[in-house]
Amino acid sequence: MEPIESLLDKYWKGETTLEEEKLVKKHFAKQKTSENVDGSYFNGISKRKEMKYRGETPGFHISFNKRWVSLAATVIIGVMVGIISLQQDSSKDPYLVEDPEKALEITRNAFQMISNNLNEGKKYSREINNINKSRQVLEINSN
Repeated sequence: MEPIESLLDKYWKGETTLEEEKLVKKHFAKQKTSENVDGSYFNGISKRKEMKYRGETPGFHISFNKRWVSLAATVIIGVMVGIISLQQDSSKDPYLVEDPEKALEITRNAFQMISNNLNEGKKYSREINNINKSRQVLEINSN
């Protein structure tokens, strides 16, 4: 195995020293055409290092001032709170009765409806009691 190949194996395993890494990078820097994947990798790294950073990412040219973003967020939150509070005021309780006489009438009607339902339930319970009594009489007579 050639010395560069053994260094590459160590490099990809993460076992090289800094000096050995420099040797690998120098080896591939001498070759202008990359004949293998390793050469392409190291040539790409060296080209990246030569590029100068201009403060922007290629293909992404949107820059925001931090102050304007925080101001916009504050305005949006304020508007949302205002909308929610206005909606709560306009949606009053549909069952709210402010007139005491009308409230008394509604309450009496509700109690009357409950009373009617209870009386109807009593009728059914009397019928059930009659059936139970009949069953008991039949059981006594059959014994």
